[in-house]
Amino acid sequence: MSNNYIYTFCVSRSTNRTLTWKLDHDHFFYDLTKTNQQIQQAFDDWASYTKLTFRQATAQEKADFNLVFAYGNHSDEYPFDGRDGVLAHAFPPEHYYRGYVHFDSTEIWSD
Repeated sequence: MSNNYIYTFCVSRSTNRTLTWKLDHDHFFYDLTKTNQQIQQAFDDWASYTKLTFRQATAQEKADFNLVFAYGNHSDEYPFDGRDGVLAHAFPPEHYYRGYVHFDSTEIWSD
C-alpha cells in the first residue's frame, strides 16, 4: 500500500451545507449510544473548521455518510487485513460506494 494519501471533500456552492450520517450497526460490537455520541463529536470537530454542519440521519433518511464497521472481505474491492493494519477507507463521490466509510472492526477502537 502506498504511503501517499489524498484527502478531498468538495461541496459546491449550491449544495446543502447540512450533511447527514448513519451508522450501520448490523455487525456492531460496541456501545451504540456512546459510539453515536463520539461520531457526532468527530463531525462537530470537523464542522468547526468548515461552513458545514452534520447530524445523524433518522432511520428513514438516506444519509450522506454511511459508516460501517466490517472485517476481512466485506463486499468491496478493499478487504481489511486484520488488527494493526489498515484502519479504515472511504470512497470518493464518483465511486459506486460514494458516501460509505468502512472501519476495520478487528482493530481496537477506544475513546
